[in-house]
Amino acid sequence: MKKALLVLAVGALLAACNCSVNSRCGKDGDSCAMYKGKRGMYGYEGCRGQCNPWRNVPCKKAEPVVVPPPAPVVVAPAPAPQQISSDELGTVAAVKSTATGQKISFNTPILFKTNSDKIEPQSLNDIQKIADVLKNHPNAKTTVEGYTDNTGDPAYNVNLSQRRAQAVADQLAADGANSANISAKGYGQANPIADNKTAAGRAQNRRVELDIVNQ
Repeated sequence: MKKALLVLAVGALLAACNCSVNSRCGKDGDSCAMYKGKRGMYGYEGCRGQCNPWRNVPCKKAEPVVVPPPAPVVVAPAPAPQQISSDELGTVAAVKSTATGQKISFNTPILFKTNSDKIEPQSLNDIQKIADVLKNHPNAKTTVEGYTDNTGDPAYNVNLSQRRAQAVADQLAADGANSANISAKGYGQANPIADNKTAAGRAQNRRVELDIVNQ
């Protein structure tokens, strides 16, 4: 009789419990009865939580696992390219900054044979010194720019300035500068820096300059 009464009492408790053997909980909808015995006579475990048949306590849903977002990857900025300084050039050339890099102008113009792209011997030493500077800046892209005065046919002057610029570019490479980073461009009588009406001005306009893009 006592045993029957005990069974009836337990059944009543289970019927009152939100997590009774006939209830379902959790997203999976598993019956709590499936987990009977995992925690002995004092509770059933499952359905993403626990239910205690001795208390009218709903199944507790497991707290969602919050995975923190990965830490952002900080990429260090590339170091700024080292520019060519006046100290490196010494008395051979002057340097100034431009929108894209630097411009190097020879203090003493590079001399050529008349109407020729053959470099005069007295200019070879200055070209060698510039090549030595460029070797210390292997990532510098160098365009050798050639110019003439306004004497003669404009088309001929463009061709002559191109050949002279190429001659200096070739000499820089022969003196050890990276030929892959050196190009040549002739502009003829464009972009004069002095008055073409005077002999002194025309001499200044017949020039070779280096346009440097630091990378």
